[in-house]
Amino acid sequence: GTPDVAERVAIGEELVSLGRSAAGRTATAEAFGLRVLAGARLEVGDAEALTSTITDLARIGEELHWFPAHAYAALWRVTQAIIEGRFEDVHTYGTKMREYVRAYRAVAGMHELQLFYLAREQGNLEKFIPVVEGYARELKDNFSVRAMLALAQVDSGKESAALPHLDDMAANNFGGEQRGRSAWAAVLGFMAEVAAIGGTPAQSALLYDLLTPFAGRLLAASLGLGCLGAADRYLGMLSTALERLDEAEKHFEQALALEGRIRGRALLPRTRYWQARFLRTRARPGDEGRARALLTTVA
Repeated sequence: GTPDVAERVAIGEELVSLGRSAAGRTATAEAFGLRVLAGARLEVGDAEALTSTITDLARIGEELHWFPAHAYAALWRVTQAIIEGRFEDVHTYGTKMREYVRAYRAVAGMHELQLFYLAREQGNLEKFIPVVEGYARELKDNFSVRAMLALAQVDSGKESAALPHLDDMAANNFGGEQRGRSAWAAVLGFMAEVAAIGGTPAQSALLYDLLTPFAGRLLAASLGLGCLGAADRYLGMLSTALERLDEAEKHFEQALALEGRIRGRALLPRTRYWQARFLRTRARPGDEGRARALLTTVA
């Protein structure tokens, strides 16, 4: 989960190499390596390489008759379908994932989390609030669950319920001790959206500093279970809140370019929406017209 994509690519390639030179159970190292590489391909916005890596995962599942590789391939196809706005395909691949539940029980929880990301892109996060509230009560120190709950509350117009999570998590450096875990980038992205809507300048500045190492890449959650869009989108949102308007403009342009490369038809409208909010905040001559044009495109 670290920002160092190159290091993770090297680790993934080493695992793939070990798996290909081995036999028996050791050969499954290739599937783990491909899973790591799929995350890196997504984060740098390489759509073709991501598709090729998913295909290789499915091949490993066939060759080794190993259910986790099949599940990983289906998992990545779900994430790719959400990013590209092919929401019907999400259910098709999700059904495929559930075929492997008996052999690989973690699949059920994986797909449940992916349905959260699907609901986010479809505007249906409110239905997840009771479920995530239950997890939050059980896992009080889990920043990932609390960030998901805060986002669902903000997305459902319940900002006042989300802000106490922001206050508490900011006081604890947004779980900085979790730095490097595969869910931490998603925690920062979710809380950046909460901060952009109702946070303090200090909270926005802290999140901006924590997110800066992720600039230039997409934010992925838990080895590919979800994609939040470009880190630069969130940096642009925070820059707007901090009135660093020149920085905000550059961040939004970089976000749009990266999301376009990954064929992010579900990601681009959200970035354009926040770009329009930035233009209205900046309010230079012509900005209102540009904002209206962007919002028309989003709609």
